[in-house]
Amino acid sequence: MTFVAINAAGGPIGSVSLVEHDLPDRPEFAHLTPWVAGTYVVAEERGQGVGSALMRHVVDEAHRLGLPELFLYTSAARVFYERLGWVGLRDDVYEGEQVTLMTTRVGRSPRAPSDRLDRDPPAGVA
Repeated sequence: MTFVAINAAGGPIGSVSLVEHDLPDRPEFAHLTPWVAGTYVVAEERGQGVGSALMRHVVDEAHRLGLPELFLYTSAARVFYERLGWVGLRDDVYEGEQVTLMTTRVGRSPRAPSDRLDRDPPAGVA
């Protein structure tokens, strides 16, 4: 599911998606779901709160759906997500790029790190 922010003229200025998995070729993370993915704000609108509003909206929607926790990975926006209450789980390399896996608990405060990263993945997942 994708959410789109629009400006007063009705034009799209940003978007964010909620997906089942955002690292499909990494089976060690298959048990972590759902993921926030594709967060984007057009350059002219950055710094105006659009990204924060999109992230609040996707977390609110996850709460409405009864989802307990969300995940994402980022290569450049860790501080942005930390300001919104997300917590780093681990640093990793994905597609040749240094990334940080992050989580937030939905509908609870404070948002504590997930303990699911340390759990064994479901049977059949290497």
